[in-house]
Amino acid sequence: MPEIEKFYKSYGAFFGKFESFLEAKRFSPITNIGYDNKETLQRMIDNIDILKSSIRETEYPFFLWLNKILEKNTFQNILDFGGALGAHFYNFNKLCLHENFHWFVYDVAHIINFAKEEYKVDALSFHENIKEIKNIDIFIASGSIQYIEDFSLKQLNNLPNHLLFARLPLNEKCKTFVTLQNGISSFNPQYVYNRLDFINSIKELGYELIDEWKSHYDKCIIPNFKEESCKYYSGLYFRRIDE
Repeated sequence: MPEIEKFYKSYGAFFGKFESFLEAKRFSPITNIGYDNKETLQRMIDNIDILKSSIRETEYPFFLWLNKILEKNTFQNILDFGGALGAHFYNFNKLCLHENFHWFVYDVAHIINFAKEEYKVDALSFHENIKEIKNIDIFIASGSIQYIEDFSLKQLNNLPNHLLFARLPLNEKCKTFVTLQNGISSFNPQYVYNRLDFINSIKELGYELIDEWKSHYDKCIIPNFKEESCKYYSGLYFRRIDE
């Protein structure tokens, strides 16, 4: 079976090394690119009960840091960037020692429009316009920013005091590049970041790196690109230096 045909039939698989999202998109066998489509929404709906049934390995480190941050007892606005149907919120409440926060989920229109109708909780709200979310204290991104071609913290209304990244593909051996992932309901270009360049880009905004961890829950194994592949994903906690 040709390599690309095998990729088309393998959920979660990766293909190729590209210079841009546009170049990667040309190898998608379907028109669904990214997460803003009804097929991807349905897949999330089908899986939400599983995601909320137990806390995942990737969630524990940033839940630990969230609890430590919330110990200050000041009210905190938490932005869950790419938070889908809010599974992180529900799982965090199983371990949460505090109630002094509001949880904002930002995601694409198909997901947000459904979530607004189905999940109505006082401490949780859903938004497709990131400019609606103001006075952000804590920024969380778990397996999300790598799918955004032009992501920048400067797009937020303010720079948060705390940044928590999880499920992030970082590679020390190569420069940042784009690969294509099979998501079954969609095919998704994503970055694999150069670790040092990514960390320095955050530090340049006035942050210090407090903690870093590895997770083998996710991998990015790209056939014929051994050096560029990631055998594990990473988590990072940054804090503003003047916080």
